[in-house]
Amino acid sequence: MAGREKTSYALGGRPIITRTRSLYLNDVTMEIIIAAVSILLITGMVWAIKKTFAEKFFANAAKWICPLCLGVLSTWLGFLVAHYLGRTIDLQIVAIMMGGSVVGFTYYLEKKIESARFMNTWKTIFVVTGFLAVYYLLKENWPWLIAAGIIETVSIAVIVGLGRGGGKDKNKSSDSVARLKKQMEDCC
Repeated sequence: MAGREKTSYALGGRPIITRTRSLYLNDVTMEIIIAAVSILLITGMVWAIKKTFAEKFFANAAKWICPLCLGVLSTWLGFLVAHYLGRTIDLQIVAIMMGGSVVGFTYYLEKKIESARFMNTWKTIFVVTGFLAVYYLLKENWPWLIAAGIIETVSIAVIVGLGRGGGKDKNKSSDSVARLKKQMEDCC
């Protein structure tokens, strides 16, 4: 932290150095402030656009767009592009936002996937390999990034495939079929 030093002398002539902190904002502090403001602005804009134009132009797309997720994603993508273009960026801030995106995407997929049989196992694998993918992306370790991406893709395919085999909605659909059969028998 930047600050000013003040030297005073105690009894006996021993110097005492005290540091005072100033309100100076260093680069890291400014980056986190820029990230927070960026997330808030993008989230607000997406929310406003979604509320204003969703029904008229893209009703189906508006259901799956999360303004906060898009705000975080856009911000860390912007920071990452700036980093790769040579700007000095604190990658810890990018890593925090990317980790949030991994967890957010896991939550989003969990709501869309119908299987409940292996959901906790899948979430664990997905989050851990997602964090590894983030780490390898930030370290620019492309072979391991590709490997983590393949594991992510395979885990999604497997859990979706298991979901089609019947999960938490299996009993609900069989109850619906039974109810429909009963209604047809009572009808005629």
